[in-house]
Amino acid sequence: THNGFRAFSAGALSRMRLSEDRMAHASEILDQIGKLNIRFAEVPVTIRYSDESLAKGQRSTQFVRIGLRVLFSKLFR
Repeated sequence: THNGFRAFSAGALSRMRLSEDRMAHASEILDQIGKLNIRFAEVPVTIRYSDESLAKGQRSTQFVRIGLRVLFSKLFR
């Protein structure tokens, strides 16, 4: 899953052309890494959510919107 934490070298970041916002950019980054053959590593992190953020939650429609944006960006670019 995407947690929002990213670290890039300046060289890798300068090669990527990102246009998505919010969490849609996370899938776009993975796509760019594959296309540009950029080395990457996954590092485990521990996330501690506050009671407030857990109560807020995520709307189930959010993942549909992100998926559609990624799909359309692949089809129309």
